[in-house]
Amino acid sequence: FLNGYRSQKLYTINATVNDEQFRIPAKLRLKKEDDGNINVKIHPIQRLHIPDEYMGHKFTKDEKAALLNDKNLGKTIELTGKDSKKDNYYLAIDNKTNELIPLRTKHITIPEKIKGVALSAEQKQKLAKGEKVYLDKMTGRNGQKFGASLQVDAANRTINFSGFKQEKEKDLEQ
Repeated sequence: FLNGYRSQKLYTINATVNDEQFRIPAKLRLKKEDDGNINVKIHPIQRLHIPDEYMGHKFTKDEKAALLNDKNLGKTIELTGKDSKKDNYYLAIDNKTNELIPLRTKHITIPEKIKGVALSAEQKQKLAKGEKVYLDKMTGRNGQKFGASLQVDAANRTINFSGFKQEKEKDLEQ
């Protein structure tokens, strides 16, 4: 988290609220202020809530359902950043803190290959738009072939794998 992003793991923070001491789990982030000072920003676990509007975007029922069910919007949307400029973003929910996490699309590069499998132009385009793409014949660390759904994950700033299917030797021969 020294690069300005939220930490991957939760840390226990000592907090004082109304003169009472609490120990709360939270993610941490370092933020450089305009005056050059560096502050620690705390992102505690919060109740899961999707607002009606976020960064200038009004959510539809389907968008709220996607965020609640998949923790990922599944598409890119135009949002207004803190600099008041509109840009395209991926949007996801952090699975540990329940925070909405926006990520500018320019911060994710879709690779040519994933786990040894070349992506088609259509697959790369779908991933870039935030959609799920199923990819098979990928090679795991153990050398085994597998298939999985891939999708950009704004909360972790990466491409997420889900719905793994181990491929059998016979399937590979055919």
